[in-house]
Amino acid sequence: MQQFNERFEIESPRRPVVAPSTKNRGCLWLMIPAGCLGVLLVCGGGLTALIVGGMSLYKNSEPYQQAVQLAKNSPQVQQALGENIMPGWSIQGSIHIENNNGQVDMTIPMSGSRGNGQIRIRGTKSGSDWDYDLIEFEDEQGNIIDLNQNSDHEPSDAARGDWRDEDS
Repeated sequence: MQQFNERFEIESPRRPVVAPSTKNRGCLWLMIPAGCLGVLLVCGGGLTALIVGGMSLYKNSEPYQQAVQLAKNSPQVQQALGENIMPGWSIQGSIHIENNNGQVDMTIPMSGSRGNGQIRIRGTKSGSDWDYDLIEFEDEQGNIIDLNQNSDHEPSDAARGDWRDEDS
């Protein structure tokens, strides 16, 4: 009798190898960047809306409107800035109004055909009237023009606060 030392292995039937669909792979690679871009656009749009909305609140306030109008009508400011006097967009400071009482402390950049400057306004509101301690314009050379029509006196250093450099 002969012995067989051969091994027999039964192979399972093989499935045909199919290449992955390029349609599905391309769609996935488009969805990831598109999703990231969408998140960035939503965040950026929200931040832009917040900044623009905040600036419009400042620009629609009575102190802002009054200070800009005083500067535009001032012959000294017109001489310093030239024609086409326009307020800038990067307003600094604060305005707070509650129950017809409030306070404002704001710096408004201004520019014209001859140069730049800024308006500084500080005051309080009681009832329907604003009382301004300080409304002044400072040009690029540091010359100050008092725009406060309600004041016959020079604003004190306390009213000016730390706005101007002490060294100049």
